[in-house]
Amino acid sequence: MKLRANVVFQIGSKIFGYFQRYSALSLSVVQNLLRFRNHLFLVLANAHKGQHPPALSVVRRHRQREHTRWGNSSPLPHTGANLKPALRCLEKTSMAELRAKEKNLCREMVLIANVSDYEELAKQKLPKMVYDFYASGAEDQWTLKENREAFSRILFRPRALIDVSHIDMSMSVLGYKISMPIMVAPTALHKLAHPEGELASARASAAAGTIMTLSSWSSCSIEEVKSTGAGIRFFQLSVYKDRNLVQQLVRRAEKAGYKAIALTVDAPRLGRRESDIRKQVFTLPQNVVLKSFEGLDLGSMDKTNASGLAAYVASQVDSSLSWKDFKWLQTTTRLPILVKGVITAEDARIATECGFAGIIMSNHGGRQLDYLPATISCLEEVVREVKGRVPVFLDGGIRRGTDVFKALALGASGVFIGRPLLFALAVDGEAGVRNALQMLRDELEIAMALSGCASLKEITRDHVSTESDRIRRSRL
Repeated sequence: MKLRANVVFQIGSKIFGYFQRYSALSLSVVQNLLRFRNHLFLVLANAHKGQHPPALSVVRRHRQREHTRWGNSSPLPHTGANLKPALRCLEKTSMAELRAKEKNLCREMVLIANVSDYEELAKQKLPKMVYDFYASGAEDQWTLKENREAFSRILFRPRALIDVSHIDMSMSVLGYKISMPIMVAPTALHKLAHPEGELASARASAAAGTIMTLSSWSSCSIEEVKSTGAGIRFFQLSVYKDRNLVQQLVRRAEKAGYKAIALTVDAPRLGRRESDIRKQVFTLPQNVVLKSFEGLDLGSMDKTNASGLAAYVASQVDSSLSWKDFKWLQTTTRLPILVKGVITAEDARIATECGFAGIIMSNHGGRQLDYLPATISCLEEVVREVKGRVPVFLDGGIRRGTDVFKALALGASGVFIGRPLLFALAVDGEAGVRNALQMLRDELEIAMALSGCASLKEITRDHVSTESDRIRRSRL
């Protein structure tokens, strides 16, 4: 027991070396290392509590030194908790296993240099069924891949000798000020990724000073997400055959202080996702349910079966929904309504004429109709058609701050991020989502500085070059 405890202490002490060897890492990565070392110190302190006071005093000295150095940036855990579980853990763990765990965890932390790293780690951590549910697209998954690849064909045209000593990324969306043009897209069932689900995502979004859009297919309720504290939140809505169901959801979102409704219009039926077909059935765990539908009048539906509830809700999406139904929806709420799922100039014109407060360009992450163009490829035609009458936001394929810059240069008012934050949530919960948002923000700030833009309004079409630009220039 004493020997194993010494190994734990050596592992914890070794983490000090990471601060020197990786001094250029971002603060978020340093804090990850700090949390890991704190956890090891906690295990050691618990294992020796009441048995080896000298060892405990050594830990407390290290913890006090850390507190002096880092202040309140990394709160120290309480050493007296979970004594018996820690003892059992040490008794069952060999020195080789402890060393292997340290090696794996440290490798994970150092590898997280961008948001795409979270996907690889999430793939290793999540059950295959869950990872495929989050990651897969429709049929050949061409659109899923094209959403990413289209960004790689847009190049920068930076300007030099411009004062970029201060970068301002703040902006307003529907009158609400946010810290950056990066917002959280609606994605379903966060509890499949992490036990805290949408609650962790909501706290991380609020800490980042940006907007979170809660999916109506969430695994935490509208009210539970509100209970996490302050934050600007939108509510994503699908229209169901039972209009009373829609009204109940809208009223609850309005009562809970959500600021807008994002109406999904590109899913009258679910796309053909072959990874789901091959599994034949996607079964939700007992602790994961569509919480937004709990307490609603669902008629004779058996609400005790989580998967049955999901299948029922999917079957109730109204495939007859048309533009004329928007007028009815407007009568149910005072909230502004954005349309999500428009990618053509024709639909953008109709949406603007109908009175939508904004457009979220989306191809549903490549999960609906395959062989759609990437949303970034359709952005300019929609922006030209709208002519500034309503904001146009982009959702789909963004994995870098440079992608955000490209979208803004082509006319987007801001962007929404989906899958990368789910994978970050799966790997490290709330801290993972915070870190992913911070990395995207940091990358955008660097892209702005190196392109000669001190504020978002300084990002123009002239800062990027598309394939069509290059073809046109080659013909001159």
